[in-house]
Amino acid sequence: RLTSINVPILSLNVTEENGFMASVRNDDFTGGMVSANHLIALGHKGIAYIRSTPVASLRFSVQARLEGFLSACKAVGIKPMVLAAPATENPTSAVLAKLESMKTRPTAIACQEDALAIPLIFQLQRFGIAVPSDMSVIGYDDSRFAEDIGLTTIRQKPYDMAVSLAKKTLQLIEGNTPENRHELIAPTLILRSSTGTLKR
Repeated sequence: RLTSINVPILSLNVTEENGFMASVRNDDFTGGMVSANHLIALGHKGIAYIRSTPVASLRFSVQARLEGFLSACKAVGIKPMVLAAPATENPTSAVLAKLESMKTRPTAIACQEDALAIPLIFQLQRFGIAVPSDMSVIGYDDSRFAEDIGLTTIRQKPYDMAVSLAKKTLQLIEGNTPENRHELIAPTLILRSSTGTLKR
């Protein structure tokens, strides 16, 4: 009905483009690949991926990150362990218990989001596992405290996305067609001190 009266309908970070006059979203699949390729380039083969149970509104986004990560690993013959963090108050404790029970611990861990990576680093250090000399950790989002603790992560650009979508909205209101109607924004690898070369 809105379309029939020329009301612009746009989407922000939604995978489905049909029905929207314009859209902006993160390229989470590529972000997952960048995360994996960084660890692989450092020489890591024993890699784990920590995921949580996503809320419905973010399910497609975190699934794309995982799929991109697995795709990059598969391309070089690496099969990472995928561990699910439980939906509890302290999910990293359960993850750490799983890691400790393994005969061969991974040398690198990628987390679905910084909210898992940051507390995991603190937990690892409490148990005498040094980051990154014993285990590299990479996050996703480049959230508020990532820089403070030196977390290597994948940066998203929510502000830039919102600005781009606002500009498209104004163009459509004025009767113009945006040049890049359905925009896919690539995330950026932010190198800090939580990842390092595999110690042979």
